[in-house]
Amino acid sequence: ITDNGYGIFRVQQFVTPQYAKVTPYSITNLNNFRAPRPRASNPRRMALYKQQVDDVLNASANMTDRQKMIAELFEDKIQSLGFSALFISVSQGMSLEMFVQYDFLTNLAAFDTGIAIWKEKRRHDAVRPFSAIRYVYGNSTVTAWGGPGEGTVNLPASQWRSYLPVADHPEYPSASAAFCAAHAQSSRLFLGSDNLGWSIPVAQGSSLIEPGYTPQTNITISWNTWTEFEAECGMSRFWAGVHFPAAVPAGQVIGRQIGTKAYHYLMGYIQGNP
Repeated sequence: ITDNGYGIFRVQQFVTPQYAKVTPYSITNLNNFRAPRPRASNPRRMALYKQQVDDVLNASANMTDRQKMIAELFEDKIQSLGFSALFISVSQGMSLEMFVQYDFLTNLAAFDTGIAIWKEKRRHDAVRPFSAIRYVYGNSTVTAWGGPGEGTVNLPASQWRSYLPVADHPEYPSASAAFCAAHAQSSRLFLGSDNLGWSIPVAQGSSLIEPGYTPQTNITISWNTWTEFEAECGMSRFWAGVHFPAAVPAGQVIGRQIGTKAYHYLMGYIQGNP
């Protein structure tokens, strides 16, 4: 059961599980893209299960303003994936034809990645941190982020909440980490370089989760390379408490593989050999 922090509770259900049944463009066999079993999400392995719960609580208690704003940015796929593609197309002086090809590629890579990730989410049906934290600690006191503007506090584990809202689908593997990896990999291949050089100014108090409070000063978020962009996108899901650590690389591996597939699929059409 999830709550919005204001006393409204609802049962979490798997949104659009049929996405896993959609026919992809660049993939012929979805079974080639599988994530390893999330061993730590099995409560019978209690030492591992508790360790990943403690990892999330520790990240929650120590989130920096920069991490919070990165998490909010990557929560919005238009602002992050879309605008990064727009930035690179302008900074590299792409022609209209090249931009159309590039934009099609990154969207294709994300679309096909989503199908594969949803298949794996259905297969593993792994628990989210908010459920596991309550299972392990119940009403015992934990130290974590206490809610908008509250900073790090001691609170009952049953009242813990993630920094970002929790999506209505299983935890493993991370879809956002996979989308960013597919976007970064297809970009690297199409552009012939890992260089990105994207900087975003973030005004004091401009947070959507903690408006007027975070960040406490003006900051700038920047990534020199697509590799840095991909890595921090994935980690932001862990920092914000919506994923356990293992879900991030599990999603990234699949995203990179499909980003490569999408690139070769597009180049087949561009070169006249689909």
